[in-house]
Amino acid sequence: MSISDRNKKVAQNRWKKIHKEERKRIKNNRNAIIQKALLCGFIAGDGSVREVMNKGYIHSQINFFADDKNMLKDYTKAMNFIYGKDPSIKQEKNFIDARICSKTIVQDLKNTANFGIKKWSPPLSLFFVSGAKEAWIRGFFSAEAHVEKRAIKIQTVNEEGMKQISSLLKSMEIENKIYFYQPKKENYSKVTIIRITDRKSLETFSQKVGFSHEKKEKALKKALGL
Repeated sequence: MSISDRNKKVAQNRWKKIHKEERKRIKNNRNAIIQKALLCGFIAGDGSVREVMNKGYIHSQINFFADDKNMLKDYTKAMNFIYGKDPSIKQEKNFIDARICSKTIVQDLKNTANFGIKKWSPPLSLFFVSGAKEAWIRGFFSAEAHVEKRAIKIQTVNEEGMKQISSLLKSMEIENKIYFYQPKKENYSKVTIIRITDRKSLETFSQKVGFSHEKKEKALKKALGL
């Protein structure tokens, strides 16, 4: 065995021990599960979970692109509470990039839910805990939704994921309508749209879910005259 191969093996064994200890420290109590659901919602809406081969090693990275300080605060709090780690923060022109490199966190998140523009899915395995379903919707809607004068609107190209959201909302007595739109431009994916319009459902959304996004929360309160 060459010195290079020996050093590589020593490094790999060292990282295995580190990752093993990190996995032991992942919190899994009721509050942690709710926080993980929120985290998954944030990332599904405005983030990414990646594993990329780089110089013979797999580089694991999570990015969250926040355009609101309250949302960033809730994201950072959840990440620290569950995994004991804080992301590095970089201020871009129109958003804040919260980045964290961790094989342990990436693997745990990928074992919990799917991520990606067309592949994200709610972490159904967490929803046995009361409050987790609401937390995921709060995270996802904080990242993706638009609050109109008398409605909440959300649209993505993930049809299956949106159908799941529609069902989750209805299970919480939040009535919604789902639409489909096919852009005329060639190679553009079909868009799925969900709208919550009746006042009772908007009130229920406000009471049970709400937004981590300050401007969206204020807009919803204004729409309800609160």
